[in-house]
Amino acid sequence: MFSHGLDLADVMVSSNLLHNAWSAICKASNNQDLPFQVSELGPNGKIIAFAPSPACTVQLLQEMGIDLVPASPVGTFFDFIATKVNPRFSINKAAVEAFASLYDQLSVLQDQIDISKQLLITGNSIGGSIASLFTLWLLDTVYSKPFKRPICITFGSPLLGDINFQKAISERSSWPSCFLHVVSNHDPIPKLFIPLYKPFGSFLFCSESGCAHFDQPESVFELMVAMRSENVGNIDLTNTQINYGEVLERLKENAICVGISKMGDSAVNPLRVGLTLQLEAIGVIKTQQQNNDTKTLIEKLEKRQENILKRKRNIVDPKRKLNDIKISMAFLEWYKKVTVNQGGYYDGYKHADTKDEKMSKAEIVRHQIILTQYWKHKVEEADQMPQKEAVSFRTSWLYAGTNYRRMVEPLDIADYYMRGKRDYINSERSEKFKHYKLMEKWFNDDKKTPSQTSYPNEREKASLTEDSCFWAHVEEAVISFGVLKNGESSQANKNLIEFEDYVMGLIRNCSVSPEIFLAKSTFMKWWKEYKEYKEGITGISYNSSLAKFMRDERDGYI
Repeated sequence: MFSHGLDLADVMVSSNLLHNAWSAICKASNNQDLPFQVSELGPNGKIIAFAPSPACTVQLLQEMGIDLVPASPVGTFFDFIATKVNPRFSINKAAVEAFASLYDQLSVLQDQIDISKQLLITGNSIGGSIASLFTLWLLDTVYSKPFKRPICITFGSPLLGDINFQKAISERSSWPSCFLHVVSNHDPIPKLFIPLYKPFGSFLFCSESGCAHFDQPESVFELMVAMRSENVGNIDLTNTQINYGEVLERLKENAICVGISKMGDSAVNPLRVGLTLQLEAIGVIKTQQQNNDTKTLIEKLEKRQENILKRKRNIVDPKRKLNDIKISMAFLEWYKKVTVNQGGYYDGYKHADTKDEKMSKAEIVRHQIILTQYWKHKVEEADQMPQKEAVSFRTSWLYAGTNYRRMVEPLDIADYYMRGKRDYINSERSEKFKHYKLMEKWFNDDKKTPSQTSYPNEREKASLTEDSCFWAHVEEAVISFGVLKNGESSQANKNLIEFEDYVMGLIRNCSVSPEIFLAKSTFMKWWKEYKEYKEGITGISYNSSLAKFMRDERDGYI
């Protein structure tokens, strides 16, 4: 089970994909006119191979070395990689300069890419760095929708950027899996920039003993540190070319056959056995020869893998979780129906007095908590994503999330005003319930798409009031009316006129639920007292737009 990295590595080297990639690099290196070459990949695919001349590679690495370029001076090439969580990152200066020198040619190449066909991008050494940057660029432009993705395979490529660069890429769940970096234990180039640079994507480590696949960035980093030559600072860059074609042929011909029976006492721990086999395969340790450093490395890798497995076990089955959410929403729908005689959903919750009403409310509170925990997590997850990925991610659940917001936020508003507080929208909603604000913003952004727009004459009356803060506006109107009756009339009167206009706007758009007109609702109680007050002051019938609607059209709306 835990030698999966060995099994996957064997599958990789036994397939033709790595051999095709290396062959394309060899052909490109023979073409002195262009530092890259496009060729066919079977009947329905393309290979783009980057192979700068050895002299060019050495010059770039010698002149620019370990220097990093902050994201901002990189310009518009790679600023898309920045995210809300990782807004600043740095990339290897040599790689950026090499990419920039090819920008015009790559722009033409980009326009010619057919996303319906498989695309393999590959490169050796600094050519691998250019291949990786080109792939990232395509992922943001040509392959912005998560359907087909290009594959990038590099051989002996130096690491590209700092830890923020690594983290920003890892935030896109589908990006790291597009990259496979093949590294020989005799190749010093991939380890040149350790520890300042960090890896991303998956790695196939190779040695005379075999090969193993790793895809956890932290584990890859520790392995590269362990594999790094002690005299890495004195490497002669003019004499570091590794023939990865020979490496692949040797690995393809020789199957890895390591007997677990030879592992001695460690065989009682299958995870440790698997990790030890992988480290032996890539030449980090010799069979039966472990010193304190390698034992420490194995313990670190073992602990990290155990934590990953533990997190996976703790993840709730999404289908089961979604079913729980549907059940909780069904309970709220039921509660909405049974509270009609109490003035509706909002007032039934706010004024639960009898024993049965309180028991029903307690059950609703339980489901309210389940729903809020689920949707808060969803919103936080989407908010931390890069913008393009977040839009795609939240589109699948925004409609359901909007129903949740319109159903549950009124209950939070009821709780808030029951505690004698005021100004929910600018206080509690901005502090404790930020997920409601984000969901509302995303919904409104989505409505701006022409196909999503609904016009008033095409609308049906809303079963749920579309503004989930409607009852907060009602409560503020009740407060303003109290102030008005106490003689502090100027601002309170203005607030009440604005509230009437707000309600009429909802009514004209058919976006308020008929439930608000139930006789015992807070809205109707406010309206009855407010109308009587207005008519008592003037001695004539109150004749605002809302008053006309309530008198002449309300029954038709209900």
